[in-house]
Amino acid sequence: MEYDGTVFVGWQFQATRLSVQQVLEEAAARELAPLQYEEATRALLRQDLTHADLEALLRSPNLAVRGPAVVECLDHPTRRRTAALKAAAPWALDLPRAQR
Repeated sequence: MEYDGTVFVGWQFQATRLSVQQVLEEAAARELAPLQYEEATRALLRQDLTHADLEALLRSPNLAVRGPAVVECLDHPTRRRTAALKAAAPWALDLPRAQR
């Protein structure tokens, strides 16, 4: 690996200034965060959520939350999930469903 280190204080993390380690760790965190949001969303959807909770997930500005919520509600419909989809993401009801 090669880098222009003029903006860094060195390789190892420094509390007060930017380091190469900090930049690399932050980049790795950005890559992993969507996976964690997706799994957390699926875990929430395994719970008995209220209509308001379902709508909040379906309206989330975070695509890593909203996407899995839409897919789970479509693939595993209940009355409450379908009602939340109608309210928060009616366009999703026209998407293809999982084959059973």
